[in-house]
This record gives sequence, C-alpha cells and structure tokens, in this order.
Amino acid sequence: MRASVVVAPTVIKEGEEQLQMQHQKTFIGKVPVMLHSIYCLLNGLADHDLCELNGCLLDPDGYFIINGSEKVLIAQEKMATNTVYVFAKKDSKYAYTGECRSCLENSSRPTSTIWVSMLARGGQSPGF
Repeated sequence: MRASVVVAPTVIKEGEEQLQMQHQKTFIGKVPVMLHSIYCLLNGLADHDLCELNGCLLDPDGYFIINGSEKVLIAQEKMATNTVYVFAKKDSKYAYTGECRSCLENSSRPTSTIWVSMLARGGQSPGF
C-alpha cells in the first residue's frame, strides 16, 4: 500500500494573511504506508471485516509491504562522537573502560577511537 505525495506551494508574505495561489499540484513520488497506521485502509476495521479481507487477527502490524515483500524498520542506536563513555567491567582484570570516538565536524574522515582501561585492585575482578 502506497500513498502518493503531492506538493502544492503556499505563499506567505510577512504582515499579510496566508494566501494560497492557484498552482498546479506536482507529483513527487509514492511513500509506503505502515500496516494499520492511521493512513492505512485496514486501520480501525473490526475483526470480522479483517477476516473478510484475508487478514490475520494475530498479525503484529507495524510493518510495510513493498513489492510484495514484508519490510520492517529496525532502530539502531549509534554512540555520539566526541563524547567520553565509561563502562564498568565485570569478570575482567579491568574495573572500568573509557571510550571516546573522535570526529571532525563536516569532514569525510572516519572516526578514530581511543580506549583507556583502569585495572581493578590487585588485578582481580572488581566483583560488582
């Protein structure tokens, strides 16, 4: 299921009311719609209506169908650059490890990483 994206320009001049000119709408593409989102045709259907459309009541929803294949978005977290992170270590000869990923802003150079580890007392596991 895809929604068409259309652009209609609006002209706003400072100190005047918003004025919408009569411009031709321009098609710029199609965007996939997440199943059972507010833009999906299946949103808000009763169980018996979903069954009539061959929908599964146990379907977890929240995915996309693109070219006949189910696609899911997977969130990935990335540690911020130019920030120091300190981690407590378990079952290691180190009590703590610090890590900093350095990166120049607006540069194509890859990030460089430095690690600093602090030994546990007596070289033993800190036993957290």
